[in-house]
Amino acid sequence: MVLYQQGVNGDASAVPKALELLERVRAMVPDNHLVKAYYGATLVLTGRDAPQSNTRFRNVLRGLKILDEAVDAAPNDVEIRLLRGFVNRRLPELYFHRNAMAAEDFVFVAASYEQDNSLLPQDLYWRALYEGGAAYKKLENYAQAQQLWKKLQETTTDERYQELLKREKKVLDRSHKEAAEPKAGWKKRWVKEVPQEGLQYYEQALEGDREAAFKAFDIFSQAMEKHRRNPLVQAYYADCLSMTGKYQEDVPGMIGLTIQAMKTYDRLVADYPDNVQLRLMRAYHSYRLPETFFHRTATAIEDFLVLTERYRDDSSILPEPLYWQMLFDLGAAYARLGMEEEAHQVWAQLTEQSPDPRYRELVESQTAAEMPDFSQWSKEELFAEGKRLHELGVAGNRRAAWQARECWRLAHETYPGDILAQAYYGSALALTARDAVEPEQIFRTTYHGLNLLNEAVELEPENLEIRMLRAFVLNALPRPFFPSRLAKEDFQVLKEAYERDNTVFSREQYERIVQALERAQEREGTPLSGMEGRLSPLVRQWLAGKAIRSEVIRDERDETP
Repeated sequence: MVLYQQGVNGDASAVPKALELLERVRAMVPDNHLVKAYYGATLVLTGRDAPQSNTRFRNVLRGLKILDEAVDAAPNDVEIRLLRGFVNRRLPELYFHRNAMAAEDFVFVAASYEQDNSLLPQDLYWRALYEGGAAYKKLENYAQAQQLWKKLQETTTDERYQELLKREKKVLDRSHKEAAEPKAGWKKRWVKEVPQEGLQYYEQALEGDREAAFKAFDIFSQAMEKHRRNPLVQAYYADCLSMTGKYQEDVPGMIGLTIQAMKTYDRLVADYPDNVQLRLMRAYHSYRLPETFFHRTATAIEDFLVLTERYRDDSSILPEPLYWQMLFDLGAAYARLGMEEEAHQVWAQLTEQSPDPRYRELVESQTAAEMPDFSQWSKEELFAEGKRLHELGVAGNRRAAWQARECWRLAHETYPGDILAQAYYGSALALTARDAVEPEQIFRTTYHGLNLLNEAVELEPENLEIRMLRAFVLNALPRPFFPSRLAKEDFQVLKEAYERDNTVFSREQYERIVQALERAQEREGTPLSGMEGRLSPLVRQWLAGKAIRSEVIRDERDETP
């Protein structure tokens, strides 16, 4: 384990060597839980050193899964529990939420040593006490932190720990009310204290209604003044704060309010880990946040896993349709981080077990398929199929968007003088960029696509099809990173063209353009527009505290991307 420890100490070159060695050892002793645990821990380390965030999160989540499996297989193995405790303590709590588990592991290790001091060196016992206290402190559980640190203070002879504990004087000297009400006690009145009018506006805000977001925020702000200790009111207030934050004109302001909401959710779930509503709210708050800015997809995955596992143990905690939707969203969250194997496993389970046929269609729309060989297609075939795939991609079909990109790339290269092919290729590039996680990839690909589109408009300014392409692409992109002025100009041109001649496109398309123009004006200065994950109507309804109605389940076919 020398290479592993070198990697822990910062030697990035030692990590792949340790991983390769452990892979060989695992093949020789597949049932050795300690080897499996170290393999998982080393895989987590590769995430630390990965250059791209999606690779980083993917490796960490896969490593943690293996490490947890090792602990489940050998829960009384002190070395494995200690290893997992150390791994979890090094992870950022804002993204992975592993300090509670770390504290449990360190408490177990310390208790095991106190029963049999031959299990590990005394220094590791002291370190378990210190790290356990640090984990509790991170969770703001100061009473438990104090308990472990006082025990360390009384038993250690190591000056290093004495010096470390001097820095924790505030925690060690803190007084705690013996009769304090346990936070785990859930009160029925809390549900009744949630304002119904606020929930109505909250549901509308989840659908993208800007005015409703601010009305909901005002109502829950007032509710906070009356019921500040109510965790449900706190949760709705946090979500409304986050939704109003996305309308901030400055990006730092938007990010600051959203992070504030994230921390509120983390505190509430830590205080009430068994509450389904709070965990569901955090799951979908994390799920809809742009991974590029906030890296909360791992949190959504954690919550979806907890909730779906609990549902399998007790199906009364959630309506069955919501369970199926969560499985789909869990797969989508895995796919967002590039964890295609995990996404496929979850979606296979969903399509095999769910009686709702729409999920098979949804899964097929989101999974990669063999790319058609467009090289032998005629120009007419390329254009017809390219437009069909592009339309599906705009509607949210991930697979179709990538196929459209390849189709229009070939069309653009084969017919370089065709301005329409250039415009569609530019639009398809921007469509596929929305699935990227890395900012550099998003902006580079999108700007490339926009340059092609802008040039196409300059070359054929009267071409309404090209104008429409650019308008809707720009309108879906986040402000203020991409220019909204051109989108509004294009929508205005399209609107006036129809009003002069109502045969240029359909009345339905005209109404869509008018609505988009109004939204484009409303969304000026909205940094996150076009980057948030969409929630199904069923999820929005449940989050707003409503019972699931069968008609909503049917309506989802038209709304879920």
